[in-house]
Amino acid sequence: MVQVCGKAFGRADLLKRHRANHDDDGNGTKRRRINSSPGAGRVAHACQACAKARVKCEESKPCTRCRNRNLTCDEASQLPTPETMMDQNNPDGYQASYHQNQNMVDMNRLPFSDFLRDVLYDQQQQQQMDSQKMAEAQGLAVLDFCDDANLEMNDLDFGMLDNWNIGNVHGMLATDPNLANYVSSQPEDTADMSRMRQRLVKIWTNSPWRWMPDGHKDNIHNQKSGLPLADINSQQLKPDRIIHDKLDSSGRDKILAIVLSTYAKDLNIPIAMIRGRGSFQRSSYPPIQVDPADDGAVLEEKWKTWCHRESWKRLIFHLYLRDAQTSMTSMNNPHISYAELTLPLPEARELWFAKTAREWKMHYLERNAGQDRRPPSLGDLLRDINLLATEHHRLDVQYAVSIYLHGFWSLIREYRQMNAIYRWSAFSPSTAGNPNVLLQSRHQELVKALEQFQATALQNWPHMLSAQEKVVLNLLFVNLHVSLEDLQLFSGKEGDEQAKRIYPSLQRWAQDSESRRSLWHAGQILRWAKEFPPGHLKDFYAVAVHHAALAIWTWGVLTRAIRRTAGLQPGYNHGEPIIYLDGPEMSETAQFTSYGTGRPAIRGPVIKGQGGGRDSAGGGSGVAESLVEEPKPTMAIVEEVFRANYLNGPVAPIVENLCHLIKQLGNAAWAVGLG
Repeated sequence: MVQVCGKAFGRADLLKRHRANHDDDGNGTKRRRINSSPGAGRVAHACQACAKARVKCEESKPCTRCRNRNLTCDEASQLPTPETMMDQNNPDGYQASYHQNQNMVDMNRLPFSDFLRDVLYDQQQQQQMDSQKMAEAQGLAVLDFCDDANLEMNDLDFGMLDNWNIGNVHGMLATDPNLANYVSSQPEDTADMSRMRQRLVKIWTNSPWRWMPDGHKDNIHNQKSGLPLADINSQQLKPDRIIHDKLDSSGRDKILAIVLSTYAKDLNIPIAMIRGRGSFQRSSYPPIQVDPADDGAVLEEKWKTWCHRESWKRLIFHLYLRDAQTSMTSMNNPHISYAELTLPLPEARELWFAKTAREWKMHYLERNAGQDRRPPSLGDLLRDINLLATEHHRLDVQYAVSIYLHGFWSLIREYRQMNAIYRWSAFSPSTAGNPNVLLQSRHQELVKALEQFQATALQNWPHMLSAQEKVVLNLLFVNLHVSLEDLQLFSGKEGDEQAKRIYPSLQRWAQDSESRRSLWHAGQILRWAKEFPPGHLKDFYAVAVHHAALAIWTWGVLTRAIRRTAGLQPGYNHGEPIIYLDGPEMSETAQFTSYGTGRPAIRGPVIKGQGGGRDSAGGGSGVAESLVEEPKPTMAIVEEVFRANYLNGPVAPIVENLCHLIKQLGNAAWAVGLG
């Protein structure tokens, strides 16, 4: 049987020498060894002389090479490691490898870094690993690639490289159950954290907000048997009734109102109707030329025309605010895009509340003197916020501020969606460019724009920013620094599996400055929620307070768990100053948000006592203030903020539900020793 040698050589002299070996050996002993050959395998330990020369050795000692050359055939007491061999054979190798590693991605930046750190680099397994096996796997066997090496590489195990194939993370999660359930293998995922997640999942499961209808029980025909309805067969025998009475327009409108009242909470219908008539476009609002000589019927007609167009603008922007608030509370995309709203912003309130045409003309000429263009639109403000200062005399500034803030939410929503998409693909080698650079740049631009707006508003019209606008402003900052969808997943909204999946990401977030910035703005939401008029902390603003409480609770739980894992006892930083998140910004605030110096805390609302005095903050709970690291008393203070707004009347149903949910968050953390 003819055997073919499967070796290849990159140098002509090596090929010539190898061919000569085959020609000189008549019995073919130097032909390619088959797998059954007794000498096909590698020796267990090479002698020092053969190891230094990087040549084959023999199991029997002294080996043939040492006997022929009169060398001392001693086995190596400790096999060389790859690092020592690199230092001995290539002094510059380590330096070249060091420079090459500078361009590698930091392991902490990779997805599931906590999981990979535990799986690929388990510290206990590394301490127990035999150093000789490590040297054998990565030392001599790899460095023996010389003229007698086999390019088929059947005797090398490259299975360890499979752990670095992260190009398709979603596919790995779907096919590998161990990787999908990675959090359970983390040492940080303690039994306390697992029990807390199970309690939270049970809370969400039992919540009426998570009610799902049953197709067999919850349908329109379920109670039909108990209603006084005529039999279907008897109706088929009756002739159709014809009403001969005339239906006037008012009756028609009432019937239409009854039908549309069933869709009172569905904004899609009015939005589609207004969009269809072109009312979102700037062309529907041509400028009105008012002359000082206008009077009588001419002035009256111009005033009515302006009022008609202005009423449409204010209706559209009212829908836009409602749509944006619904998007912020439900984490869905808004139905109205800021790009399609090219109509001008609402004009000054003095014009809108003018009681006569003459009064309207006076204010119109005063505010539009020398102006030949229409007021700016929402898109103009998003491009240049300074237009709000230069055009403030023509605009309803407070309304424009609210429109700008709600429009800015769309930009944050777009950023959050990009961040969700590139969360895994940013680490894929097939992705063109580096998405992290794009996301970081966009995040910095949004933060800078929102901070510029805050500085402009506080400098020019501090009285124009009411408590409502300040709550919205700080809620936008919170959404910029943390994904509220991730916080909801961690609180058990979608089950224990999703809570475990998002846990490592929030672990890293809790130790970053982004978490402390979001924590500060969450505290500011509580600060301005205390300033709401009695009975007005409800609907969207109540949900905003709930989102702030969720951010504070998550930071407190994660920080406490991380410090417990590190062996730090509560109160270890007792000497650091207390940072009141719901107070005015102080010099210590920047130290806390940037470097983590200080202990964050919140205070309860100040409530007037029965004797007219002022009780200590905290109200009926008896909690004057609480560190954020104590989730249960912190959630009790948030609940007091809600209830303090309803001292003179019944609590709104949505507020009552939120208070119940917030209390359960605190109890869940306390039950497992994290509160």
